[in-house]
Amino acid sequence: MWSTAPKEAAEYEDYTFEEHFGKLLPSYLPREFFRRYIDGRMRNGKCGDLSPFVHYEHVVTSVEYREKSDDFVVWVRDLPGNKHFKECFSHMIVATGTFSYPNMPDFPGIETFQDRILHSHEFKEAKEFKNQTVLIIGGRSSASEIALQLIKYDAKHVICSYKNEPMNLMNLKWPKGIEEKPTVEEVKDHTVVFKDKTEHCFDTIIYCTGYRYNYPFLKEDLHFDMQGKSDLFPDNMYRGTIWMNGGNNR
Repeated sequence: MWSTAPKEAAEYEDYTFEEHFGKLLPSYLPREFFRRYIDGRMRNGKCGDLSPFVHYEHVVTSVEYREKSDDFVVWVRDLPGNKHFKECFSHMIVATGTFSYPNMPDFPGIETFQDRILHSHEFKEAKEFKNQTVLIIGGRSSASEIALQLIKYDAKHVICSYKNEPMNLMNLKWPKGIEEKPTVEEVKDHTVVFKDKTEHCFDTIIYCTGYRYNYPFLKEDLHFDMQGKSDLFPDNMYRGTIWMNGGNNR
């Protein structure tokens, strides 16, 4: 989705979930509810219906900043019409999110692991890991949540491998069947060797290692690559929001 809405459209009143749906809602909503809410906000702001300015099934393929004219050239592919065209904008917001391109660090021998390797981004339900021994690489909230789900649905054994410090330092008490180990040192087929030199065999490895910034359509000074890091506050990104290294802070 991309927009060519007029300037005055930037000023619109608050439009709450309760106002749109007419009732209080739980904290976690299905994706379809968010879509319905966004559509409602787009059509019911004080500037009127903005939907004519929004284009679906249009893919941004390239964005370049022109210093001389102080604007952005945006190339777009109209998928239904199979057309490629450009438009110019004074400001640009990239709102594609940072939680869609998994960060999966490499470990010596990981390519020899013969069974399933996945990222938490792909995790759907814990039932499919019943009776399995599972390694979770990562030491934050997603790792703890998935570990607890796995044990709840009868995984045989779960080990969480942490990089910096164990989660139990945060007064987290694991139920029976979950333990923590320091970072992975090497993988040998089904066997994983940890930094403390202990070894365990696993049926599945789940990465809970965050996400990478991935915006291949941003060109030249607008482009940045964290080179495998998942830092929420990269250099030249003011408060994780405004890119300071190009685009004249626009």
